[in-house]
Amino acid sequence: MSHSTYKFREDKPRKRQLNGVWWGIGLILLAAMAVGGYWLAGYLIDLNAQTPFLPFRLPQNATLFVVAWLPRLPVKPLLQVATALVLDILLFSALVVLYSIVNPIRPGEKDAPQPRGRGRRSMVR
Repeated sequence: MSHSTYKFREDKPRKRQLNGVWWGIGLILLAAMAVGGYWLAGYLIDLNAQTPFLPFRLPQNATLFVVAWLPRLPVKPLLQVATALVLDILLFSALVVLYSIVNPIRPGEKDAPQPRGRGRRSMVR
């Protein structure tokens, strides 16, 4: 038999597990963002109907015809869901940026130091 050079890796200390309460808070936060985004989208659509502030008109009582055997769908709830998705993406992006500012990445003991910038180089040779 041949000699194997395979080495078993050492057991690393486990990372600190996230408390289950934070999972619940995250779920509540996501649900609140979805409901709040839907409500805010409806409010903005109604406000735009009264006093237009967008450069285009939003349909209020239109229906969407997809297929003959499906009933006609009202456009306002579909538009409200699409707007809520955009608002949720913007709010979630803001939360991620805020979290990254509050909790920056802390390098470990085995991480390499950040490379230093060399300054601006001349564009002329």
